[in-house]
Amino acid sequence: MEIAFNESLSSFGGYFNSLFTTTSSTISFFDDGNLIAQDDITVGFGNYNWQGWEATQGSAFDSVVISHSSITSSSFLIFDALRANKAVVPEPSTLAILALGLIGLASRKFKKS
Repeated sequence: MEIAFNESLSSFGGYFNSLFTTTSSTISFFDDGNLIAQDDITVGFGNYNWQGWEATQGSAFDSVVISHSSITSSSFLIFDALRANKAVVPEPSTLAILALGLIGLASRKFKKS
């Protein structure tokens, strides 16, 4: 199953469980169709367990694919309360903006000389 997002994400997670037996699946993270990370998850029958993933600093993803190796009458992957967080776009700091302004003023002064 693929879940595509309109914005880049920095983290994704949810509660996973299995129906009747222990089961394993693969979760893959893509950015513009390029695989950036993959993880195998194994969940057992019983309580829902939180599984969460976070992108490394400077990277993000825009789609998640959950692949279940076999679907039988006793092997289902169940998930609930999926959560996703948008990737934070870094904003220029005040000091950097001030420095650029001073460089601009200095270059303007030297052009007049």
